[in-house]
Amino acid sequence: AREESTKIMSIRFAQRDAVKADLKQGRHVLNEKIRASQRDRDQRWSRRMQRSPFAVDLVAENQRIDEENRVRKLVEQKRLKEAVTRSRDAHDNIFRRATAESDELDTLRTEKRLLLENERQLKALRDVEKSNARTAQILQARQQRQLQREQMDMHQAQGMTS
Repeated sequence: AREESTKIMSIRFAQRDAVKADLKQGRHVLNEKIRASQRDRDQRWSRRMQRSPFAVDLVAENQRIDEENRVRKLVEQKRLKEAVTRSRDAHDNIFRRATAESDELDTLRTEKRLLLENERQLKALRDVEKSNARTAQILQARQQRQLQREQMDMHQAQGMTS
């Protein structure tokens, strides 16, 4: 009976091992099917989501946009600064030219003033000379008349004495 019991036990162990192996094999096949199904689903979703905006690294995209904007602002600031510098230089050149012209005008005005003053002085001198010449002429005429009077008086005095 012991032998029979051992034999039955060994058959039962073998049956249990076979059932365990079948279950293990079934679990393994099921797990493989689940993994394959999961892979298929993942592939389908990755194909669907390729063009999705959610697949983009938004932080990196934001950083790239910020960097582009920063560079654009720097370029714009540099361009504006150069434009302001050019404008200031042009304004300075115009101002320098205007002040130089103004200086020339001031010089010309001063020269004209001096010329007018000299002309006035020359005219005054000419007038004085004319006046002096006229006065000299008048004095000479007076002296001649005086001389003539004296000569006439002398002739008359001689004519009366004779």
